[in-house]
Amino acid sequence: MIGGPSTVASVGQESDGDDLGRRISELVSQRRDAGEYPDDLEQWMDEHFARVAGRTSDALLAAAQAAAAQLQAQPPFHLSTVSTSSRFPGGTAVHRAVAVAVRRHLDEVVTQMNDFAGEVRHAVAAVAEATTVHRSLAGQLQSIDDQLAEIRRTLNRLADAHDGGSGG
Repeated sequence: MIGGPSTVASVGQESDGDDLGRRISELVSQRRDAGEYPDDLEQWMDEHFARVAGRTSDALLAAAQAAAAQLQAQPPFHLSTVSTSSRFPGGTAVHRAVAVAVRRHLDEVVTQMNDFAGEVRHAVAAVAEATTVHRSLAGQLQSIDDQLAEIRRTLNRLADAHDGGSGG
């Protein structure tokens, strides 16, 4: 039995990293010599690692969704009451006059900014939703990719066996 309990226990009890590595190498050599591993195992493991390493991280997708939620939680832009007091003589009257003069224009700017922010929130929410769908589809596609790789591997083994058996 490959990787049986007694083998795992004896390997796990090694105290020195070098001894453990040496023991694992010996076990692999013994099993390879005994024909317990297919000839293309290392190639399969390399291909499998490349497929797994190339997959999109769930952490990246979660970060995108968290950023979208944070954006949704932001309050709208607004004009707060600006202090019109001044330490200079007549300054308070000047500040009040300026505030009254520009308020209507600033209200329009704030309205435009809130409209734009609403569109940005909508777009980011749509992207975040797409990443959720993407995560689900990506998982299904990754499973299909793994199955396809195993089918390829099996077909290659059958073709090699056929070529070897026919003398070709």
